[in-house]
Amino acid sequence: MDAIRASVAIPTVLTPKKIGERYLLDGGVLNPLPIAPTVADGTDITISVNLGANVLKEYTVPMPAKVREKTSGMEEIFFEMSQKAEQLFSREKKSTFDEMGRTIDIMQNAVLDCKMAGYSPDIIIGIPNNACGFYEFNRAYEMIELGRIIAKKHLKERV
Repeated sequence: MDAIRASVAIPTVLTPKKIGERYLLDGGVLNPLPIAPTVADGTDITISVNLGANVLKEYTVPMPAKVREKTSGMEEIFFEMSQKAEQLFSREKKSTFDEMGRTIDIMQNAVLDCKMAGYSPDIIIGIPNNACGFYEFNRAYEMIELGRIIAKKHLKERV
């Protein structure tokens, strides 16, 4: 449980997890695209996924009826959670929270650019940065399918 809790710790959202004398947090904060460990692994091709790509193309993801029913139930739960969150945060605090989120995105994109300059993958699969919101867990099926659609497109272009 400690490892899971540490892996979801994102500054301003969930505090880092203290284990012993160390504070642990989501590895993506400092290394949003861990390419370096793959450099010496002897693979023929390195594929990376950029979850914050500036992609203008709109994608349509077909959803089976069973998945749509299950997702709509989850939407209600997340809607209730968002309502409670809004009650906890005043407009001023929410604005500050949004600004911190955008700041983290900007910092991670800068780190990502530096990582990519040193270790460039063979293929970069770009997922649109506006595909879903940070807390839209109810859209997992849709996001997985979107990833498949975009990955197939990139791999077809490569072959």
